[in-house]
Amino acid sequence: MFKEKGEVLTYLKSKTSEGLTWTSFACGMWLKWSIEHSFLGINFAERKFKVWDDGEGFFSTTLLEDTADAVVAALKKPEQTANQLLFISNFATTQNELFAAIEELTGEKFEREYVKSEEIIRDAHKRIAEGDRFAIDNTIETGFVTGRYSGHLEKEGPLANELLGVPKRELRDVLKEALAAQSK
Repeated sequence: MFKEKGEVLTYLKSKTSEGLTWTSFACGMWLKWSIEHSFLGINFAERKFKVWDDGEGFFSTTLLEDTADAVVAALKKPEQTANQLLFISNFATTQNELFAAIEELTGEKFEREYVKSEEIIRDAHKRIAEGDRFAIDNTIETGFVTGRYSGHLEKEGPLANELLGVPKRELRDVLKEALAAQSK
């Protein structure tokens, strides 16, 4: 998936000399969405966490609504945002921080399964080669939670938060809202 995204970005860049303008965003994962859809190793319904490696890889997260607001803000400032890849992030965290905060806020202990990222990626690549197009999800999730493969945006380049009005947020505040939505 990221290879294809890179190819699209390369194509767009090649067309700027012809007058095409574009803006691309890297926003990390949407944390509330991830809890709702059992991503980032969170299986909230079954009270289970999947931890990649040691759980200490940093990854960036941005709320879906903050991402949408950033897109609108970029469209209003084409002279400052055209022909750029813009990094936005409410905060970066690790699986260990995330899971500890979820347990603290729920007052529950979740079961943990530890996995090795190299094994997950090797297995996913094998499945992809065999035609399983859904195996790409395993590589995406692994890339995010380990902080590799551009998952930690604060290390990739300067954030465009200030330019686009994207606020910094606190992990526990975002989780309170996300967990309340899961309890409905």
